[in-house]
Amino acid sequence: MSKLKFKRISVVFKRDYNEFIKWKSYNILLFLFGILIILAILMTNFILPNMTWMNGQNDDHIYQIITFHILLLLAMAPLIISIPLFTSGPFTREKANGVISALLSTQLRQEEIWLGKSFAVFVPTFTISFVSSLIATYAVSKLITIPAALLFTIFLITPLMYLGLTIFTVQLSMILSSELSIAPSYLVGMLLLIGIPVGSLTGYLDISSWKFSLLCALLTVFTWILVWFYSIYLTKERIILSK
Repeated sequence: MSKLKFKRISVVFKRDYNEFIKWKSYNILLFLFGILIILAILMTNFILPNMTWMNGQNDDHIYQIITFHILLLLAMAPLIISIPLFTSGPFTREKANGVISALLSTQLRQEEIWLGKSFAVFVPTFTISFVSSLIATYAVSKLITIPAALLFTIFLITPLMYLGLTIFTVQLSMILSSELSIAPSYLVGMLLLIGIPVGSLTGYLDISSWKFSLLCALLTVFTWILVWFYSIYLTKERIILSK
């Protein structure tokens, strides 16, 4: 990436980022996940280990499964919430108000616009996700060993997956309505939040395994293929002429 292109992306990023972190909805999200961190630490370090049914080898296994799911949820939830909440709506309003057309009339290229806007949404919510997961992981690691595969999924695969999904949603927002553009993020979010617990309960998924990491990695690769395809498809003409 050239310095000029990076600078142009930074201009869009700083503009949107400074607005984003001032929104009440973002501060509410920050407050809620501060509470969730405290609850997760209390649950995994004090409440679950001291419950009366936690007194056997099988119960220790159940405690590990619950703890691993809590850690994964802390990593995914801020990113899942942020995409439909902060990506499509503001972008659609800017498009209707002529802001996007005005940006496209400058020397900014379309990919510099959607990259800057995508990172403006992703960076602050990723910060919440990363800090939440790091604090909870450190607290839990004093009681149990956390598998390397789960750490790999939480701190590498999950951020890459949702960065790609954030960019893809912004790309869709350039040519589609807000309802249609957030549909993929809702679908992925529901698939993960419902499918992972159900898969674990039925024995088809083990989120602490490398097999699960591979499945998440494949989903991530597919998301980035979509991003690459739309980066070619989204010309200035298509964006301006879209309703």
